[in-house]
Amino acid sequence: MNDITDLVNKHYGSDDLIGKVLADLRGAGKDPDALTRDDLAPFEEFHSGGRRATHKLARLLGLASGSRVLDVGSGLGGPARTLAADYGCTVTGIDLTESFCLVAQTLTKLVGMSDVASFRHGNALDMPFDIHTFDVVWSQHATMNIEDKDRLFSEVARVLRPGGMYAFQEVLSVDQGPTRFPLPWAANASMNFTITPSETRSALTTNSFVERNWVDHSNDVLSQANQQRTASQGANPARHWIEKVSAENSVLEYEDGNLLLIRAVFERR
Repeated sequence: MNDITDLVNKHYGSDDLIGKVLADLRGAGKDPDALTRDDLAPFEEFHSGGRRATHKLARLLGLASGSRVLDVGSGLGGPARTLAADYGCTVTGIDLTESFCLVAQTLTKLVGMSDVASFRHGNALDMPFDIHTFDVVWSQHATMNIEDKDRLFSEVARVLRPGGMYAFQEVLSVDQGPTRFPLPWAANASMNFTITPSETRSALTTNSFVERNWVDHSNDVLSQANQQRTASQGANPARHWIEKVSAENSVLEYEDGNLLLIRAVFERR
């Protein structure tokens, strides 16, 4: 593995992650042999806003039933299962963290969705898919760990059919960028590759994309943080294995205006 691949796997991965996930589910009173998607809701979508944010992005996109979707940075497979179950899509996920892919495959099988959602261990900068394979490429909180944005967007364009859509919810930075570490996606600056909105738009335009929707949802992060601060501080069964670092630094960066949460849709020319 190269340096950043090694860092990402160490940051997000865990030995016997599937065992820990199943133990957490049992601890929350769920039966792994009789799981439903609602049982997984607190566990499977740990980007800002969870499943609700996935629906917001799908509505912004106008996601059509029957779409072939590629989820870049698919994590534990929560968004892929949501898009398949609630929007009638066939979804393929790709993630750099091998243990995430194993968990995604296992949970998808346990809820009986392996026919509509599948997962590959791989690198978004060199995706194992043919040209024009997908109608939609999707990402949520995946690009902060990818330095070569030009190559990433070039790969996204390659696997999308002409007229296909790239929909994302991503953390972007303003000019000064984040100043506090650790952050949920980066223990230190060596793993943080957030870029500005202007840099994002420029790189996408260069790689044959046209902007269709762009919405700043940074206030969602702050509202969610305030709700969590005032809510009961009971145990979060997902927290100890997902959150490698304090989320509070991230909230402070949003409060200071150093970070933005953007949902956007771009069309491939």
